[in-house]
Amino acid sequence: MDIAAFINRWESSAAAERANYQLFLSELCDILDVPRPEPSVAGSVANHYVFERAVTIRHPNGDSTIGRIDLYKRGCFVLEAKQGSNAEPAASTLFDPPKRRGAGFESLWRTMDSGGFSPILREHVLQFNGGLFETVEALPLNAAQFERLCQAAKFEWKDVEPAIFGTLLERALDPGERHKLGARYTPRAYIRPSETPRP
Repeated sequence: MDIAAFINRWESSAAAERANYQLFLSELCDILDVPRPEPSVAGSVANHYVFERAVTIRHPNGDSTIGRIDLYKRGCFVLEAKQGSNAEPAASTLFDPPKRRGAGFESLWRTMDSGGFSPILREHVLQFNGGLFETVEALPLNAAQFERLCQAAKFEWKDVEPAIFGTLLERALDPGERHKLGARYTPRAYIRPSETPRP
C-alpha cells in the first residue's frame, strides 16, 4: 500500500479509537518501513515494543491501579490513541469528562507546589514557591469555557504591560491572603535601577 492509498483508506474512518488504532498504527509502520509492534508476553519487563502495555498508576491517596499505554516502545516513545478523523478537536477533549479535567489541573498544581514529575505533562516540573499552589481547587468549566481558555493561551501576551496582570492579581486576592503571600506587584520603574550594572 502506498501513502495515497493509506490516506484514502483511513480518512473516512470513524472516531472509534479502540476498534481502529492497532490496525492503523500497524499499517503506518508498514508505510514508514519500520517494524510492527511485537506480541505481548507475561511480565512487563520483556514488553519493550507492544500495544496495551500495562503500567502501575500511583494515586496521591496511596492507592494504585493498572493502566494501559496504547503503544509503548522502551526508550523511544509512548503513544495514546485519542481520535479518528471526525472526532472533536483535542482542546475540547483534553481531560474529558469535566470532572476528570478539573482533577487533571488540580494534580498539575499539586506538582507545581512541590516540584517533581507531573503525570499530566509527562515531564519534570520545577517547584513554584510562595505558597500560590498550597491549596488547589479547579473551577468547574464547561466545554465552551475550556475552549475559550485554550484559545486565550494561544495568544502572544509578551507585549502586554505587566502592570495590568499585576493589578489583576492583587485585586483577585483576598487582602489578608495577599498580605500573607506578599503578593504585591512591583512596578517596572522600581525594578529597572536594580537591573542596571554598577561600575
